[in-house]
Amino acid sequence: MKRVFCFLTILLLLTPWTSPSEAQTTCEKTIQAYTYVIEAQHLRMKRVDPRRILPLYEEIIRVLPAPQSYIDYAHMLLEAGRLKKALAILEDGTQRFPKDSRLPFLLGEIYLNLGKKNQALFYLNRALNADPKNQGIYQKLAELYLKDKNYDATFALFEEWEKKASPSSLLYITWGRTYLAIGLYSQALEKFKEALKHNPEDEETLKYMALTYQLMKRGDKAIETYKKLLKLSPASPEITDQLGRLYLQEGQKKEALKLYMKLLSHHPGHPQLVDRVVSILVSMSRKEEALKIADQALKANKKNLRILIIKGTLLEELGKKREALKLYAQFIKENPQEPTAYVEAARLYWKEGKHKKAFEMLRKALVSNPDSPMVYNALAILHSEAGEKEKALANAAYAVVLNPKDPQLLFSLGAMLERQGKWKKGEKFLKKALELSPRNPSILNYLGYMYIDRGVKLKEGIALVKKALRVKPNNPYYLDSLAWGLFKLGKAKEALKIQRRALKLVKKANPIIFGHMAAIYKALGMKKKARECYRKALAHLNDKELAPWEKEEIISGAKSVGLSWP
Repeated sequence: MKRVFCFLTILLLLTPWTSPSEAQTTCEKTIQAYTYVIEAQHLRMKRVDPRRILPLYEEIIRVLPAPQSYIDYAHMLLEAGRLKKALAILEDGTQRFPKDSRLPFLLGEIYLNLGKKNQALFYLNRALNADPKNQGIYQKLAELYLKDKNYDATFALFEEWEKKASPSSLLYITWGRTYLAIGLYSQALEKFKEALKHNPEDEETLKYMALTYQLMKRGDKAIETYKKLLKLSPASPEITDQLGRLYLQEGQKKEALKLYMKLLSHHPGHPQLVDRVVSILVSMSRKEEALKIADQALKANKKNLRILIIKGTLLEELGKKREALKLYAQFIKENPQEPTAYVEAARLYWKEGKHKKAFEMLRKALVSNPDSPMVYNALAILHSEAGEKEKALANAAYAVVLNPKDPQLLFSLGAMLERQGKWKKGEKFLKKALELSPRNPSILNYLGYMYIDRGVKLKEGIALVKKALRVKPNNPYYLDSLAWGLFKLGKAKEALKIQRRALKLVKKANPIIFGHMAAIYKALGMKKKARECYRKALAHLNDKELAPWEKEEIISGAKSVGLSWP
């Protein structure tokens, strides 16, 4: 109803001074238009087909045209799928009411959504000429210039915005975001500070400031900013998580733990929070405490699979494997249709050397879940471990047939093919997996390392590994992949620095990482160190399932520095 009265007020304001007889006619037209508006609003509330309402808007425009009536008519035409007619109506309205910015602005937005940037730019500039102080128009134009990476035009627009319209937080946030997008962090920070002068408690500005500090590697300032945000929104899981992550990056585990524990007290069965708290406690060698947290969480959220796996893994790490198996058995009893517990139990049986029991567990899973891709993938892994290559591939392929859009299943099949020497076939599935999950660091690293190790598409391989490292910068295996790629490009000195970092971060002795380090040392003429690393690689050669060519590469390298095998 308010909208109707606003519409009538606009009509009356737009009506020029007239004689009494003309005024009477105008008044009659206004009442007539009002009747049509009431009827149109009533039909819209009843969600009547837009095509039935269109004639009413045609009458409103005919009886007493006004900018708002053109806008409403255009919206109704768009709802009815009549795009050309909507554009024509708005263009007509723009000609009739050249001082109204709303009509060309709407045209600009429509053309922008259609991907017609030149038309969008024309109408948005026309809207700005009609209303040079409208902040929303400046923002939309800035977005358009940014999409085209036309930074000169963007910054010129900001300067015009600052002069002609009143400076506001919106201007400085948009300006700061632009600097942020092109990597000018100091300038971005200055603009965000300007935005805060206009609105000191604006959460969006503070979030951008915190992000900028992070990118500038100023963790202390980022933490300070997130603390301000947390005061404004004390119950925000998103801000708490960001601050917790920052504490962890800065090595402040106790602070992170305190923060996550406080949030967990309000959300005791929240799986992501449980994961965070448990991970921190485990890294602090407080596994028993972590187990208590997981136990409490599972009581609060009995059917949550993520918490089940967290508790099962903790029991396993604490050497309580029987308890872990009991946990999975109880879960299976209560949730026979859920395959996860079967798969976890099978994995644990296999690890214990009880291979028959592992296969039996997965066969039981198939009775309750005959079309479970997860179970077939688990079977594929067990057959692969048992050296039954054909069975492994058959099960992995069937898992993909059951769910062809699961990146993890595609990754598993691609990796299995690659490990069996069928890397060209494997590449197809790995690429499909990456299409579906483009930021998955495991897939990025695997595909990248495959290219690097085989000496094909070296630059592409390195680029993929670098993407993986953006997600997990301290992963020793990804660092090893990058170092190996640089080594293959002839950059042994650069590779050495990265490989040393990988060796410091890796928790368990890895023959491949030692082998790569040895090859780098050898290339740099450091034979004594090369021999030492090859000796360590050979000592752990049977600890990890290596592809035949990987084993051969380590043995061959060891022999080249005077070591014998076996």
